[in-house]
Amino acid sequence: MNAWWSIVFYPATDVPRFKKGMIAMICVSVATLVITWLVYFLERREWRGRDSSEAAQTKELKRDNNDYSRSPDIPSSKEKMQEKVD
Repeated sequence: MNAWWSIVFYPATDVPRFKKGMIAMICVSVATLVITWLVYFLERREWRGRDSSEAAQTKELKRDNNDYSRSPDIPSSKEKMQEKVD
């Protein structure tokens, strides 16, 4: 893009106004802003979906790790930590 950009949009015949070059630069700037906003919007949507699915998984794990649902002979994580401290 750099090789032909200056030849096409900033020719020596247009000095000092460069009308074509300024129009092209404005269009590219607007397109860049639109693409940046689109990427931001899609990333935010993906992270929101990921956060809600992680919250659901966390709830599931908490429900599965209730003290009454595990066998009495399997130590809980609190008991394991207490053993390490002792």
